[in-house]
Amino acid sequence: MNKSLPKAAFSMAAQFVASLTAEANMLHLDETFVSEATFSGDLTFTDTWEELTAVDGWLTGGPYGSQHINWVWGPYKTNVYAYGANFLMNGTRFNDYKGDYSYFIFITWDYSNASDITLTGNKPDVGLGSNVNFTDLSVSGSLSAIPDAGSSVALPGGVFVMLGALRQKTNI
Repeated sequence: MNKSLPKAAFSMAAQFVASLTAEANMLHLDETFVSEATFSGDLTFTDTWEELTAVDGWLTGGPYGSQHINWVWGPYKTNVYAYGANFLMNGTRFNDYKGDYSYFIFITWDYSNASDITLTGNKPDVGLGSNVNFTDLSVSGSLSAIPDAGSSVALPGGVFVMLGALRQKTNI
């Protein structure tokens, strides 16, 4: 029996397990608003989680129909320590602070614990919260990790290598 095959299978399995980590500085946002509209999309943050740099998702239902939310309103920082904020915009971006849009989602998040980024909830007295166009308040929302794209590619390859190694072992 070729002893390098089980080693290769083990190596592939180890690479697969390592690839199951989340995409760096990306989170998935699911949110529901008073109007029963929902947003589902991926957010990209800076390394410190202080600023939101990109968004790709959909605002659907309620009075909004189906809106592709695909850019953020420039670099935007709050004056509240350990809280980030930005506007998730539909339409076309021209530069950091200009664009053609009809809807935006304002969101704020707490990055005081970088291993657990959370939405702040609605706290209008300090300018924190989440809403569509400042009027349709969020009633629920969650941020979750986005699986690394490599894990979906590594899984089938790892399974076939492991099956091949097991087949070789049983044919001895």
